[in-house]
Amino acid sequence: MSELADRIRRAWQGRISGCQLGKPVELLSMRGGYDALATYLAEVGAEAPRDYIGHAEHALVKPEWCAGAFTRSEPDDDVNYSVLALMMLEAHGADLRTVDVARHWLRRLPAGSTYTAERAAYRILMERGAEWFPEGADPGFDLAECADNPYSDWIGAQIRADLYGWVCPGDVARAAALARELHAWRGEGEEQLVAQHGPRDHQAPLEEGGLLDRLEGVGHHRHEQPDEKREAHDREHRVVEEEHAEVERL
Repeated sequence: MSELADRIRRAWQGRISGCQLGKPVELLSMRGGYDALATYLAEVGAEAPRDYIGHAEHALVKPEWCAGAFTRSEPDDDVNYSVLALMMLEAHGADLRTVDVARHWLRRLPAGSTYTAERAAYRILMERGAEWFPEGADPGFDLAECADNPYSDWIGAQIRADLYGWVCPGDVARAAALARELHAWRGEGEEQLVAQHGPRDHQAPLEEGGLLDRLEGVGHHRHEQPDEKREAHDREHRVVEEEHAEVERL
C-alpha cells in the first residue's frame, strides 16, 4: 500500500471510529442539551471517555450503538455523506455539479436520514423541484434557495466535505472547487474550508491505476493553476478562516 493510500485509509477509519464514538450520545446533546449528556456519561462512567461509550437505559440511546454491543459501524449521517460523495465522484468525476448533487440526494439519500440544514434543504427541494427532476429534467427553480434555512450555519458542511480533500492530494483549489458544487445546501465558505484541509496533508502523487486515478481526472492536475490564481485562492482561504474565527469569538 502506498503512503497516500495508507493516509486515506486512516482518514476513513478516523471518520468511522469518531462517528461511532459519539453515536450513543449525539441525540442526547442535540435534544436534551449539556445536562442530559453529562448525566448519561456519568451514569456509564464515561465523563472522560477512553473507549467507546457504554449503554444505560435511555429512550434516545440504542444498545447496538454502544460499547460491548455493536458489531459494525452503525448508519449515521456523518458517514452517509462521505459514502455519497464517493458515489457522486465515481459517477461524475471532476465534472460534478450542484444539479448532480441534488439528483443524487433525491435518488439515494432517504429524507429521514437528513437533519437540520440538510432536511430543510431536502424539504425545499421536494416542494419546489420539478416532477421529473430526479430523472434528468431541469430543477424548475434556483437550487441556491435550498440554502435559505435557519440551520445554514450549523455543522452540516463539515460532515460532507472531507472526501473532496482526500481525492485531491496536494491540490487545495480543486478540492475547494468540488466542495463549492454543494454550496446550494449550505453557505459555500465552510464546505470549501473543510475540503481544503485534506489536500494540504496529502502531497504525494496519486497511485497509478488506483481508485482515485479512475475518478475522471480528479486530483491529477496539481500544478495547473498560474501563480496569480493560487495567490487569489489563498487570499480567499484566509478570508474564510478569519470569518470562522470571528464566529467562534461570538
